[in-house]
Amino acid sequence: MKNFWSYISNNKFAVGCTGGIVYVYDTAGTELAKFRDLSYAYRTLLSPDGTLLAVKSTAGLLAFYSLTDMRLLKKFRFTPLDGCQDGNMCFSPDGTELFNIEVSEAGDARITVYSVKNFSPVAELCNEKEAVPLAIERNGNALYILGGKRDSDDILCSYFTARLDDKALREIHPVCDKDADLCRGFVHLQNCGFTKKAKEWSALRYAGYDLTGIEQKDYSIFRLWKERAFLDYPVRSKNN
Repeated sequence: MKNFWSYISNNKFAVGCTGGIVYVYDTAGTELAKFRDLSYAYRTLLSPDGTLLAVKSTAGLLAFYSLTDMRLLKKFRFTPLDGCQDGNMCFSPDGTELFNIEVSEAGDARITVYSVKNFSPVAELCNEKEAVPLAIERNGNALYILGGKRDSDDILCSYFTARLDDKALREIHPVCDKDADLCRGFVHLQNCGFTKKAKEWSALRYAGYDLTGIEQKDYSIFRLWKERAFLDYPVRSKNN
C-alpha cells in the first residue's frame, strides 16, 4: 500500500490521499479512480450515505466528488489565505451540509457551513475571536465542537466542548488544556484513518505519547463532552 497521509473507508469505498493524488478503491482493493485536482490535500471525508467525497487542501481549497460516477462536482477556494488551513471538516448527520473549520485573512478561525446541494455557504459559526473552533465531530445524530477562548492578548487561554444544535453552541463544558490537546490530536488521527504517516507527524507523538494502538482508544470530542475529562491517558516516554 502507498504511504498515504490519510486512508478512510466505508462499506463501499476506500479513499487514500498522498497530498497530491486522491485514490478511490472498492472493498476488494481495486482502484476505481484517481483525482489530481488539489495540491497539499491531506484531509478527505465521505458523506454519511457514501455517495460524496470531500477533499480539503491546506492551501484553502475544497473539492467535492461524486462516487456514483467518479467525477469532480465542484472545486473552489474557500479563503484568500493560502496556507494554514489544517482544521478538520464534518458532514451534518443527514449529509446535506458540510461544516468546515477555516482561517480567514485576518487570522480568525470560524466554521463555514456549505450546502451539499450547490456547495454554496449558508452559515458562518464561531467567528468571534473569543470562541475559536479547534475540531468538529459527528456522533450519531449530533455534532460536537472542541473550542478555545482567547484572552486580551489574543492567546488561547481556556478550552471547552459543546454540542452544536441548530447551528448554536449548547451545553458548553470547560475542559483542561491537556484533555483538549489529546482530544484534538486524536480527532486528527481518526480523520486520517490512523495511518502510519499521520502518526509519525502527529503533535501527540511530539508531545511524547506512545501512539501504539491508539486507534483502539476513544479520545473523541463526544466522550470528552460527556465525561468532562479523560482519566486514561496514553503512555508517555520517560523523557516527557
